[in-house]
Amino acid sequence: MNGEIRDREVRVISFTGEMLGVMSAAEALRL
Repeated sequence: MNGEIRDREVRVISFTGEMLGVMSAAEALRL
């Protein structure tokens, strides 16, 4: 994950291209 992303919510896509949904940047960084 790019450490320079500053948006509060990000759209998360898995390595396989599966859409995981929109979540906070903090949640996304935990994946």
